Amino acid sequence: MKLSRLVQRASVLALAVLLVSCTREPPERSIRFVLLLVAVIFLAPAVSYPLKRRDSGLEIISLIVQVLAYVIYETGISQDTDNRADLVFMYPAIALNAWIVFGNFGSSNVSAEDPDVIPGVSVPVDQNGPPPPLKDPES
Repeated sequence: MKLSRLVQRASVLALAVLLVSCTREPPERSIRFVLLLVAVIFLAPAVSYPLKRRDSGLEIISLIVQVLAYVIYETGISQDTDNRADLVFMYPAIALNAWIVFGNFGSSNVSAEDPDVIPGVSVPVDQNGPPPPLKDPES
């Protein structure tokens, strides 16, 4: 329950930041701060992947931090430096992280050896080999 409450609060905070960012001119930020935000955006999938493998449930926090870093980054872009070349790299990083968090990529529930085998589920195996083929009723 704590994680869902945290996700709800983070979602409300992200929505508030988005709404406030639409109403004002972006502040000028130092290059160090901008590079820190870019690093968070690009490294978030590398953080989410091991968290997803452990099934800790914390990978959603990595996605939330990544999206918040992107929103803060975008609110700080001035009209003079507003070229959209950065989005070519940022959107795929966010999409990859969302795929890791919500998709099956990195899940420990899928076996790397055989994707049809689900860990913890055993199927009885006949010791005599495969069953004989079914006979055609017309013959």
